[in-house]
Parts: sequence; C-alpha cells; structure tokens
Amino acid sequence: MPKLDADCEHGLEVLKQMAGGAFADGVRAFAETDGFGGEMGRIAVRACFAEAWGREGLDRKSKSIAIISALVAMHLSAELKNHVKIGVNHGLTVADFESLLIQLQPYVGVPTASNAMIVVMETLREIGQIKDGKSAKERGLL
Repeated sequence: MPKLDADCEHGLEVLKQMAGGAFADGVRAFAETDGFGGEMGRIAVRACFAEAWGREGLDRKSKSIAIISALVAMHLSAELKNHVKIGVNHGLTVADFESLLIQLQPYVGVPTASNAMIVVMETLREIGQIKDGKSAKERGLL
C-alpha cells in the first residue's frame, strides 16, 4: 500500500470537510491501493482537492456552482450526484439548483438540462431536500 504524500493528505482533509468522513475514507482507500487506478486516485486527490478546492480565491459555494455547471455540460451524471450533495453542504438550496439549471439550459441545450434535472431531483430527494415534484422522466416525457 503506497504511503500518501502531504498533498494527498491535505486533499483528503479538504474532501472530508466538503463531503464528510465516510466519503473521504472511501477515496482514501482507493488512493492508497497499489492496484489498478490507485495512481489515478492519488493524482485526482492532489489536483482536485489539494490544489483546486483547497486553494484561496472563490468561496466553496461558488466553486460548487462552477463544478456542477461543468458536470452538467459534460453529461457526467454520477459525478454530478456527488457534487449536488457537496453543493448542499456548501449552502446551495433547491431554488439555487433550479435557477442554475435554468441558467444553463440555453447554453447546454434542453435535453442536457433535462437529464441534469433528473439527477439533481433524485439526489435532492435522496438527501431529504425535496419531497414532491416529478421530473420529465417520471412524467414519461424522457
């Protein structure tokens, strides 16, 4: 098992603050492996969490908005789900998510925004932020 360097440890501490200990522990286990993907995990922890999220500049709520926007545009639903949870931890509200998707819709297209809306709604339901409303998929429109 590789020993993580100081940058990885810093990145994991930032991730723990953002997403909680259980999530950070899972990423740690992945980054500590010497098997397939372990080095990719260590690079991601350094680049994403130690260097990008851990640096001064934008506040974390603004960083969440930027990351969520990029993930929506790239159609990365699984990672979007993680960052919706992180965004809530950084103070984003249900209204903020809806406004963000409305803002993105003309730029990323209706199908992309609709797909993201499904992921956002499912995630917000999962963490108890919304209880009602149906997505286009649930209405049989997608």
